[in-house]
Amino acid sequence: MMNKAQTFVPLAFGAAIVLIILAWAFPAWNFVMSIGLAKGLAVLGLVLMMRAGLVSFGQGLYYAIGGYSVGLMVNLWKINEAVLLLIAPIVIAALVAAVAGTLLSRYRDIFFAMLTLALSMLLYGLLVKSVELGGTDGFNIRGVTLFGLPLSGAARFNGLVILILISLAGVINLWYFGKTAVGRLLPGIKDNEIRVEYLGASANKTIYISYILAAVLAALGGAMSGILVAHVEPEMAFWATSG
Repeated sequence: MMNKAQTFVPLAFGAAIVLIILAWAFPAWNFVMSIGLAKGLAVLGLVLMMRAGLVSFGQGLYYAIGGYSVGLMVNLWKINEAVLLLIAPIVIAALVAAVAGTLLSRYRDIFFAMLTLALSMLLYGLLVKSVELGGTDGFNIRGVTLFGLPLSGAARFNGLVILILISLAGVINLWYFGKTAVGRLLPGIKDNEIRVEYLGASANKTIYISYILAAVLAALGGAMSGILVAHVEPEMAFWATSG
């Protein structure tokens, strides 16, 4: 009998192939699929946090960081290579989450949710008031390429395929993370955090690591959304987006 790993990974690859075929056969669906998959990456991070019983109302913070990182690099520094554009949001989001996580990992339940919401709305207010960042209108992102291959406009299909592959990698890696020692602690924290501490594990440290991973996934989603939609705006950090 095949174990779960032997069945899950082929199913994930099969789903990715089906999505690529649909994107090729129905070009009109590409925009909707792009938005769905980009936000789906952020949702993966939310699912990870929910395994520990925590609900973040502020993932829009990192979704916007991903989108605006790409926008600033393209418009201010004229960097159009997608590899660089995707690496930068990961690094920035990880650094921001590493700082914010030192505070958030100490809180639970509604306190955690409200603090994440507050941080996201702080960024939203900054983006709306900042003329340099496009204000309420945001700004466009044009001319992104991957080794010379266009990723937007008429060639959006190319970027969508890459997004599907990134989503596939995210799903598989998150599944395997759930099988690690840290990943297995998350349901335990949700059920009985005190017992987890008695076992010698640190609940705060486990949540801290998970929070950073969730932030990276949300930033990747925001970056790909910015590339494929070719536009970023403050609404990416708004509470409704997080919801």
